[in-house]
Amino acid sequence: MSGVERAVVLMRHGEALPTFAHPERPLTRHGRAEAMESARWIAERVDGVAEVHHSSLLRSRQTAEIVAEELARAGCRRPELREAALGPGADPDTIAGDLDLDPRPVVLVGHVPFLDRLVHDMAGASVLERLGTFGTAMALCLVRRDSAWELDWIFAPETIHRR
Repeated sequence: MSGVERAVVLMRHGEALPTFAHPERPLTRHGRAEAMESARWIAERVDGVAEVHHSSLLRSRQTAEIVAEELARAGCRRPELREAALGPGADPDTIAGDLDLDPRPVVLVGHVPFLDRLVHDMAGASVLERLGTFGTAMALCLVRRDSAWELDWIFAPETIHRR
């Protein structure tokens, strides 16, 4: 990632139980597995993640904890977990402005449609079109080069099969 000023990984939470099964919607076993697969992908590709931000919702926090643990297991310093305004109805402008304050890589674990709007606002409609929709535990990395955000990679944990 030569010439990169900043790397930001945007990740949707893993699969969660439906509301009728559990009102707080924790991750399912499958959701934990797909979050782990994405966390491993992130750990192999992004160095020096300082913080993993998550929404106030349980499924987002659980996903962020998996990411932080996997980064630590991969030999990185365990990133700090931080609650942020990343919920479904959050305002992307709030987060986008904060991303200019610290040059270290960060992972943002959130929800749709917030993540879709954030990708659109940061990198444009063409990246959002290429992405399609944020599947559960899907992650993408945006990098800032010459003051413009561009897509570095997209990862979808599609190789996990349910039993």
